Amino acid sequence: MKVATPEWVWLNLTIGFLSFGGASRIMMFLDAAVHERKWITQDEFTEYLTVAQVLPGPNLINMSVYLGYRLCGPLGAVLGLIGLSAPGAILAVLFFAVVPLDQPDVRELVRGVSIGSVALMAVFLWNLSAGLRRTHFPTINTNLRKLALRMGVALGVGALSMFNQPLAWIILGGMAVGLAVEFFT
Repeated sequence: MKVATPEWVWLNLTIGFLSFGGASRIMMFLDAAVHERKWITQDEFTEYLTVAQVLPGPNLINMSVYLGYRLCGPLGAVLGLIGLSAPGAILAVLFFAVVPLDQPDVRELVRGVSIGSVALMAVFLWNLSAGLRRTHFPTINTNLRKLALRMGVALGVGALSMFNQPLAWIILGGMAVGLAVEFFT
């Protein structure tokens, strides 16, 4: 399906201005590209998100570039990237220039926001649970136990990041537990 480049850029700008962070942006992107505009199917979205997670860099940025290229061509990929990332970058610079993060009350408020991000991740995983239940064989569903373990790993990795654990250890531990869940349960 071919999409007009201005419509694609406007979608990315809108999501870029209205959200900050991964899970909320992915959910907004899912609603807009799959449910409202029907540019791609739910299965295509899940497949592209899986590939985007393997590539280095932020998942939605990777997916936005790919979909921009697929739907609008090279110019759509570049403009979609700028539209999605520029608003957040501008807001982050303004936030750190204005907000006094050295004050304990402000630090606690920011910590509360990070707790909310774990809740957003749980909602996101619930919305994609149909895709998580499937294996690479379309007619075979995994059991509920494996689904619960997959969601637990994802939520556990998100929760550990709130407790100031080193990111490298979180990623390595999450990968090890995730592989164990997939191949040994």
